[in-house]
Amino acid sequence: MQDATFSLATDNEDLAQGLQASQAGDSLAAIALFTKAALTSSTPGIASFLLGAEWAAIGDMKKAEAALADAVIQAPHLPIARYQLGLLQLSSGKCSQALLTWEPLLSLPAENPLHWFVQGQVALAQNHFEDAIAHFEAGIALNSSNEPLNGDIRKIVQRIHELNSAEESQLTSMGETDNQETPTHMFLSSYQRQAKLH
Repeated sequence: MQDATFSLATDNEDLAQGLQASQAGDSLAAIALFTKAALTSSTPGIASFLLGAEWAAIGDMKKAEAALADAVIQAPHLPIARYQLGLLQLSSGKCSQALLTWEPLLSLPAENPLHWFVQGQVALAQNHFEDAIAHFEAGIALNSSNEPLNGDIRKIVQRIHELNSAEESQLTSMGETDNQETPTHMFLSSYQRQAKLH
């Protein structure tokens, strides 16, 4: 599958060491190394993408968004960075920005899983849960090279099922209330607390 992932092979020492630090769970060291690599690497977009992942892992979504935006500017050929930037924007309540960020991905060929994953996210944001699940499952079926991303999408599908079941039970037993959270709002809040980038 093209364009849903990227190679981490690099001859940049800072980037290589940053990857090792990230895999060892040392986000602060990884952030320092990826920041340096973004200035020295021949592939600054990948360094910025990985920097965004580390910032998200420690919960600094503002810095994660800035790093991912840099990745999109520096490496427009890296659609996974654009996908993750839009997802982070959506989870932060910036729906209009997310849709603008994702717009080029909607033009990807139908064989590209990101085309379907974006449609799924848009449907989810609109509370069109059955459509979201159908789009997500279509993307998973096409994605053979980024299994961690498939795993995240499967968690989304599972969460949709869980929230729909919980909402139906609550509405049946208590009736709908004005201040009740929608499944989409609850899911996005959960994503913001547990963001992982692939």
